Amino acid sequence: MRPHHVALATAVLVVFAGPPAQAATTAGTLDAWTAPAKVASIIGPCAKPVGDDPPSKATPCSTKFVDACSHANGDSTLSISQCAEAAAVYWRDIVTQRTAALEKLRVAAITKYVQSSDAAWKRYLTTRCSMYGQFEGTINEILSAECVLDTTIQRADDLDRYASHASAQGVQ
Repeated sequence: MRPHHVALATAVLVVFAGPPAQAATTAGTLDAWTAPAKVASIIGPCAKPVGDDPPSKATPCSTKFVDACSHANGDSTLSISQCAEAAAVYWRDIVTQRTAALEKLRVAAITKYVQSSDAAWKRYLTTRCSMYGQFEGTINEILSAECVLDTTIQRADDLDRYASHASAQGVQ
């Protein structure tokens, strides 16, 4: 189990025992934290490669966001999984942007690769992360959300590397 999964598993043990009014306030705070602009404002600048840094900075930056978001919202199963889902949506948007940019090149081989790899990636994501839906327990909600996040970051990184390679080969 990865270190942040241990922290998340520990956080699941926290029981939210506040009054109903506090639950409503927490829900409002969670909505504010998971708003796309908020997510992008935190993950985007952190994950942006600097100089020769690889795009793998995405994972620690996303983990920092999920940790801060869930902590600000009581470290409940709901907050942890929704914060991870919000980060995954951010990376899914990056995947969409990178896919569109590659398809805009209008190079048949690149378009064919992007379309076939996208279909394969979606099947892989579904298959890989569906295992958590087979088991009882709230930790599986968190692990499923993190699986989607991690797999989406991998796809964004793959597309970034592919675009760099295509550019290096003179395809513009």
